[in-house]
Amino acid sequence: MDSSSPHDRALQRRRSLRTLVKKALCFALPAALAFGISSPAWGAYRCPQTPSPPSTETYQGFLGRVEKLDGQELPYRLFVPKDYDPAKAYPLVLYLHHAGLAGTDPNNESGWDNCVHLTSEIGSGDDYGGVFTHRAVDKDGNRFDTQQRYPHFVLAPHANSPAYGFGGGGPGSASGPEHATRKILWTILAAVQGEFNIDATRLYVTGISMGCYGTWDLLMRSPGVFAAASPQSCRGDPDTKLLSALKDTPIWSMCGTKDSYFSGAQAMADGMKQVGATAFQFTAMEGVGHSINDRGYDYPGFIDWMFAQHLAEAPAGGSGGAAGSAGTTGGSNAGMGGASSAGSGGIVSEAGGGFAPATGGDGHTSTGGSTPTGDQGMSGSVATANGGSTPTPNATPSSSSSSSASCAAGRSQRLPDQVAWGFGAALVLAGWRRKRGAHLR
Repeated sequence: MDSSSPHDRALQRRRSLRTLVKKALCFALPAALAFGISSPAWGAYRCPQTPSPPSTETYQGFLGRVEKLDGQELPYRLFVPKDYDPAKAYPLVLYLHHAGLAGTDPNNESGWDNCVHLTSEIGSGDDYGGVFTHRAVDKDGNRFDTQQRYPHFVLAPHANSPAYGFGGGGPGSASGPEHATRKILWTILAAVQGEFNIDATRLYVTGISMGCYGTWDLLMRSPGVFAAASPQSCRGDPDTKLLSALKDTPIWSMCGTKDSYFSGAQAMADGMKQVGATAFQFTAMEGVGHSINDRGYDYPGFIDWMFAQHLAEAPAGGSGGAAGSAGTTGGSNAGMGGASSAGSGGIVSEAGGGFAPATGGDGHTSTGGSTPTGDQGMSGSVATANGGSTPTPNATPSSSSSSSASCAAGRSQRLPDQVAWGFGAALVLAGWRRKRGAHLR
C-alpha cells in the first residue's frame, strides 16, 4: 500500500509530467528539423495512390495521357484549370522533372506510372502538383492559392529514361543532335494548344536537374517561344553565340553552392552576363546541395515573377519547330513549327490555339483524358516579385547575380505543423514507454 501523502503524490506526478515533456521535446525537435528541412518531402519517389492510377486516368485534377509518335511513347499529365473557359486564353507551365523520377529508376517503386513525377520538389509541402496547383509564396513569405491568382495549365511529361530524358547537358549539347524525345514533346505541346485556348505569349518552362538540362536546351534551340524560364540545379551549354539570342528573355536560374553542378550553373550565369542579358538573374543558395528540392519553387516571389512575364506577341512561326533555332521541322503537324494565323496558339485553327490532334496521317496519336468545361475567368489579385500591383512585361526581381536570402522561407512555413506532429508522436511514445516501465516494475 502506498503510504505517501497526497501532496507527495501530486509532486511526483508533476515531476513525471516534466520528464515526459522533456523527452518529447528531445525527440520532436530533431525529428522536425530532420524531416522538415534537410530531407526531401515525405512520400517522394512514389505516387500517393497505391496502386498507382493508370497512365490514361485523371488523377487529382491532372489528365493522364500517352502520346505516340513514330514508334515512340511519352506519357504526360495535364492540369486543366477548374472551371476552364474556352473563351479565355490561359498561361501554360511546362514542368520537366529530375532523373530520379524517370520511369526506369529503381527508386520509383511504382515504375512508369505517369504519376510519380508530380509528387516532390515542386514546393507547396507534399501537395500533388506543387506550387502550380496549390499554394505558392509571395515576396513577403505569405502563402496564396496559385490557381486562384493565376489560373493556368501545367504540362508535365514523364521521361521513360533518366539519361538526359529531356535533352541538354554540358558544353556543346545545345548545338548537337536533338534529343529523341524533342519532336514528341513539341507535338504534345501543339496538341494541347489545339485542344485548349492557350495564351502563346505566356508559355513558361522550368525543371530541376535533368529537367533543368531540358529547360536550357529548349530555350537555346527555340528562343522566343517561352515568356520566362527557370532552370534549377544544373549546368548547361555556355555557348555565348546561342545565349545571345536569350539576352532579353526573363530567366531565373537557381542552384545550391554545394551542388556538384554549381560551377556549371555559374558558367551559364557568366555567359548570360557576357552577352549583356537584361532579364537574367542567378540565385546561389548558400550551403545547399543537389538538388535544391522545393526551395526554388517556394522561393519568395518566384511564382509572382513567373506569371508577370509575357511575350510582346505570339511567335510568328508557332512555338518551336521552324521558328526555333534548331527545333523540329516539317509540315503543320511536325513539332510546333509551320504556319500561324490569328488566334492564341502556335499552329492555330479557327477555334483558337494549335491544331486539333488526329489519329493517323502524321503517325501521332494521343490517348486518355477528357476535356472539362466551365466559366472561370482569369480573375484574382496580381502582384510582382518586387511588390506593387499590376506587373509589367518582362519585369524581373532584384538584379543581383547571387542571393542566398530567404531561400528556405517557403519550406519553413511547414515547420510548425511538423513540430506539432513530432511533439504529439513523442508524447505518445514517451507515455507508452513510461506505462510499460511501470508495468514491468
